[in-house]
Amino acid sequence: MMKKIFISFLISLFFITYTFAIEKIYYCIETASTGFDVADNFEQKKYKPKRFKAEMDFEREHFSSPDIFMTHTNCSYMIGEWSHTMQCDAPYGSMFVINTNNLKFTTFDSIGIAGNNDDDIAIAHGQCEEF
Repeated sequence: MMKKIFISFLISLFFITYTFAIEKIYYCIETASTGFDVADNFEQKKYKPKRFKAEMDFEREHFSSPDIFMTHTNCSYMIGEWSHTMQCDAPYGSMFVINTNNLKFTTFDSIGIAGNNDDDIAIAHGQCEEF
């Protein structure tokens, strides 16, 4: 009898924990964006700041944003005094880093370094807020 109660408790604890770990949608706005135009011999350029939505779950270390072509990411937290900062990278040279305390972020796109295309190398920073 105690075993059944204990198993029921564990199952309900799992579902309660799972429901609290739901991704939230955030609206993010870049403050500034700069980089290098690969097609123009890496001439430094300023870019129009982007606005995008992102799905994030800080508990499960999850980030996804089709708006900035980062749907498949690998996220982890930094260590030490930066342990409130989650960094996420995509398999094709993009990175998103967010401070989970104040929701300030930076993005970095480096696919242009491959030399097989005309994608620029860019870095931007901005602020997110819950949607």
